[in-house]
Amino acid sequence: MRSHTKRYLALLTAASGLAMLMGTAAVAQEAAPAQTTDADTVVVVKGIRASLKRAVNLKRNADQVIDSVSSEDIGKFPDATISDSLQRIPGVQVRREAGEAGAVNIRGLPQVATLLNGEAFLGANSITNVQPNFGDIPSQLMSGADVIKSTTATQLGAGITGTVNLKTWKPFDFKTGVTVTGALEGTYGDQTQKWEPNANALVSWRNSDFGALLSVAYSDITAANQYNGMNGNSGWAGKAGENWAFATPSFAPNGYNTTGGLAFMNGDQNGNGVLNDEFVSYEGHVGFNKSTERKRLGVNAAFQWMVSDALHVNAEYFHTDQTQWNRQVGIDAKSKWASWGWFSPVNATDTGYSDNGNELYTVQTYKLNALRLGTYTENNRFDSKSDNFNLAVNYDNGGAFSFTARVLHAKATQLNINSYAGQSLGTEYQYSDGPNPATNDLDTVGLNHFPDGNHVTNPTGFSGLQVITVDYRGDSPAWSGLDSALLGNKANYVMDGASSENNYDRTSTMDVARFDGHYKFSENLRIDFGARFSDRDIKNDAFDYLAPLYKDYSAVGTGALNGAGCLVKWKSTDVVLNGGDGNAGCHAGDAGGYFTASKGIPLTAYGSDVIAINNFGGISGIPTAYAIDPHAMDDPLAWHEKYWPGETRVANPGASYQVGIKQTGGYVQANLNGDVGVPFRMNAGLQVITTNLDVIQNLPGASGLYGAANVNNGTKETKRKFTDILPSINMSFDIRDDVKLRAAYARNMTILDAAQWGGALSLYYAKDPVTGNFLVTGGNESGNPNLDPWRSSNYDLSVEWYNAPGSLFSVGLFYVDIDSFIENVSVQRDYPDQTGGGHRVVTINTSGQGDGGTLKGIELNAKQAFTYLPGIWSNFGVDANYTYSPSFSGKKDLNGDDLPFQDNSVHQVNFSVWYQKGPLQARIADNYRSKRAVSADQLWGTPGLELYQKPTNYVDASVSYDFAPNMTAYIQGSNLTGEKESYYFQWENQYAYQNIYEKRVTLGVRAKF
Repeated sequence: MRSHTKRYLALLTAASGLAMLMGTAAVAQEAAPAQTTDADTVVVVKGIRASLKRAVNLKRNADQVIDSVSSEDIGKFPDATISDSLQRIPGVQVRREAGEAGAVNIRGLPQVATLLNGEAFLGANSITNVQPNFGDIPSQLMSGADVIKSTTATQLGAGITGTVNLKTWKPFDFKTGVTVTGALEGTYGDQTQKWEPNANALVSWRNSDFGALLSVAYSDITAANQYNGMNGNSGWAGKAGENWAFATPSFAPNGYNTTGGLAFMNGDQNGNGVLNDEFVSYEGHVGFNKSTERKRLGVNAAFQWMVSDALHVNAEYFHTDQTQWNRQVGIDAKSKWASWGWFSPVNATDTGYSDNGNELYTVQTYKLNALRLGTYTENNRFDSKSDNFNLAVNYDNGGAFSFTARVLHAKATQLNINSYAGQSLGTEYQYSDGPNPATNDLDTVGLNHFPDGNHVTNPTGFSGLQVITVDYRGDSPAWSGLDSALLGNKANYVMDGASSENNYDRTSTMDVARFDGHYKFSENLRIDFGARFSDRDIKNDAFDYLAPLYKDYSAVGTGALNGAGCLVKWKSTDVVLNGGDGNAGCHAGDAGGYFTASKGIPLTAYGSDVIAINNFGGISGIPTAYAIDPHAMDDPLAWHEKYWPGETRVANPGASYQVGIKQTGGYVQANLNGDVGVPFRMNAGLQVITTNLDVIQNLPGASGLYGAANVNNGTKETKRKFTDILPSINMSFDIRDDVKLRAAYARNMTILDAAQWGGALSLYYAKDPVTGNFLVTGGNESGNPNLDPWRSSNYDLSVEWYNAPGSLFSVGLFYVDIDSFIENVSVQRDYPDQTGGGHRVVTINTSGQGDGGTLKGIELNAKQAFTYLPGIWSNFGVDANYTYSPSFSGKKDLNGDDLPFQDNSVHQVNFSVWYQKGPLQARIADNYRSKRAVSADQLWGTPGLELYQKPTNYVDASVSYDFAPNMTAYIQGSNLTGEKESYYFQWENQYAYQNIYEKRVTLGVRAKF
């Protein structure tokens, strides 16, 4: 374990021990706190102390293993986002996006269910995924959130390792009459360097019978998210072997580049006398100034009607609307797949791993023989909306029988449109086939052909290759060898390519109807029973935008126009409009030859869309450069239409699918309480859930021209039905008035991500030379409708000591036995031929059920309000926890060590100290997470290379002061130490990439009337 992990564990142990010793005297004088309703808590008290007290009481009185976070005041969640607050809970881990916590996993797995006020929630960021992402949900709308770790039969739908239940405000949470609250905030980042607005308000009215509430939150925040390292995040890594990648100098005849400078030696790269060494290589090295803007609106409306003492009606509407822009601009040096050996490993380290006798080396310093050097601009826009409506009728006349009937309707949409543009500095920029074996020289397309003749791609750019050194040995990368005069002259750039691809349009609807009944036989026995039906449809339409370039010449050289033009995705200088084979499909040209899709338009022609850039994601040594402003692409389609009119939306069937999931469930659960020497409570129940799955996959046919996706060759529909029988039991024993022992067991089932079921099937065909028919020969399937859902058996055991009011110390053990997970497999299936009417059994590469894995661990939790201490110390408190959660996925890495489940960290520590007295309250919080497994099999040709994120340590703080009755001023800071997220491949000295988030501060004032 790393030294600072030990430090935090020591702090946690010391704080917990202090609380335990001092709490012993306190519990002799103070009885255990009585259970309070949420409404009582809201009316009477507020602040850090009150929110922690609510969370402790919720855990103490729960029928299952649960941890909670609670609002400190109306419109004031403990952290900037819901996910940020959830990460303070033992066992909860988050991934950050532009500095904000977004995606959530529990106990090492992302298969987490999400509820809103106790029933299913459909979020726009999780249309196709199971893992929740709360990035589009304003935290100010929430009153709290529960993390449910052990399942009861009444839940009817749970995550494999946990469920998050988001809770909103309701009218009867407040006193009779009108309650009005509001807050105005400004947020500032040390990299974005501008103040941005936030506002939220709540209006609630109620009398003894009826209440109505409206809560609204709005923000428009831009957060820096710098990036440097390998191009393409993960997956664009390979290896260069001395005996093949460096066999001849990369793009350089006789060891010299075209400008006469010394290139790189071939053969033995490290001088050890052998030619069987391999070096980790990247397709490109980049540095980007990135930022994420989120324009976020949330609305919550709630109504409560007490029709009679026995009959209550609740209605809720929850709406989110967010537009998000991920903007990036910076520099890139690439090989563009021309060769893996386009560099010299200046500093390299032997890993000790041998691949069939070839020693693998990590590389710390690359001397690049850069084939492509230029700038790059990207803008990814997401328009996300969700609407969740819930109506519930509760009946309880005080007799033996009571019930709740509930219906829910939800809809979520997310439209993602991307824009990409590359700006080149090279004169002979395009290399169509790599080195020309006939001349051992660069095979250039130096003179591209256009309707007005032949043109050099970039007449003012550099010729030959650029020798650049990229050094990853420091805290941040350093580049050297760049020509400031070249990069600093806007006239040296041309637009060499642009596209709008990898777009998607996602929609999902969900309808739920359920009935929950309760029959109380006695004070010690109650039977719960119920039924639930849900119907969810998911549709993912993937598409690209293609532009019609030039005219289609039906007879090359005659000039006869036919049609509106060739539809092209990559509007690039290296796309030649020759129809693939010069005859088939759309082609464009004249007597001089075929046209090229782009002629390398001077960057100066883009006018005010061009900006100077000086920030390259924390990389040193890069001079000022020029590129398209990503803000100019905030409407990606409009920007492409401006320069390439006639953009056409063309479907990508290989990434499109539809999934329908209908579930019918029922349960029965017995709830007992009594005394077996000590008081106890328990529930034991059984769920039965039948799932009807309807998956429609596309069958991609022939490849499209000029980057276009495969044509749609029809669809394949798969219908399945499976039933899960899921027992559960939860027990708690009051060993003393202040000590609880809990034990739980549950069998869980969670559906897969929709893409794992619905991804497309691509079949391969070959022409029969005898009959001329096209016969099916095999295929690839990115989704597999025959996969089973996630299933697990979960065990929990914990001891909780409530040593003082609003305080606890707990120790919990958990063990999760995963039945199976998803892995790549080959299967044999029968498919019809494309023509001829026959069929045959062929091999399909797809996803299958792998062997099971395990998760296990320990959770230590201490929430201590030192109210029993003398003097000033009674105003302090500690909220701390530690989670140890090793896991085994069933796979091995390159060293032969067990690989954990992806997205899991073995160690997590939260430690916060707070102070509250009178009008002043303050808190400082620290979140530590050990290295995180990110993705496996990241080195082409060598399965097993794991991408890891290094340990992270985030520090946040807040201070507030009630300067007048019902008026509060506050300041909140996040990432105060400027933590960076660094990633590496298997060995820490193999740098992959780095995200740099900014320090942020929020100033606000809140009022309540």
